[in-house]
Amino acid sequence: MTVIVVSDPKDVPTAPVNGKPTFVYWNIVGLANPCRFVLALAGVDCIDVRIDPGDKNDESSYKQTWLVAKQGSLSKVMAMPNLPYYMEDGVEPYSQSDTILRYLGRKYNLMGAPGKEHITDMCIDELKDYESQYAGLVYGHGPGALKVWLDETIPSVLEKWSRLLGNNMFLTGDEVSVADIKLYWFLRRLDILREKSFATVDTTKAWAAYMTKVESLPKLKEYLASSDFMPEPLNNPHAKVN
Repeated sequence: MTVIVVSDPKDVPTAPVNGKPTFVYWNIVGLANPCRFVLALAGVDCIDVRIDPGDKNDESSYKQTWLVAKQGSLSKVMAMPNLPYYMEDGVEPYSQSDTILRYLGRKYNLMGAPGKEHITDMCIDELKDYESQYAGLVYGHGPGALKVWLDETIPSVLEKWSRLLGNNMFLTGDEVSVADIKLYWFLRRLDILREKSFATVDTTKAWAAYMTKVESLPKLKEYLASSDFMPEPLNNPHAKVN
């Protein structure tokens, strides 16, 4: 994986960079890490383009690198340009984080145990609901509301996931799936938020063994130890929590 940070609209890709699979998102964590992790886990020789959002205090330039490209060059090659998006030779470019995740899962045999693909899909959709709740809190409300959600809602949420996992190694059995990768990042982000004192309850303690299994997958372990791995910033600069 090669990381490229861009701050000029003309550098926002309209085709696979150097003919390699190309993933494009903000230069933040946001919705990107599960896709970045899966690309690393699958050993894909790809380009990870990260768009600099700019200075949130400069209204004339903030996010303009993306907005200019979206309304200009990208509108000519994509029906629905959005972040993140993904491009590779022979495939029509497309957007939406979970669409990308599912595509990669199918292509690289990471949809879980045979016959359990529907469980993988369910888990992805369920985790998307939590992502939406989280985004509403960090961009619309702030630390106080986030803390209530983390300390009062998330413990019961994780109890449901514990029942689903049961005694399995991964969510659908012995084979890791893209849903495991998405769940892993959800759990790790909870740890990061607790370390930043946005939560007081250690909600992931019971998940330590599961998280270790996921992050010990050789290619993912290598990526997590590299400078390409981005644990922060979690959100864009205008968020009320970061």
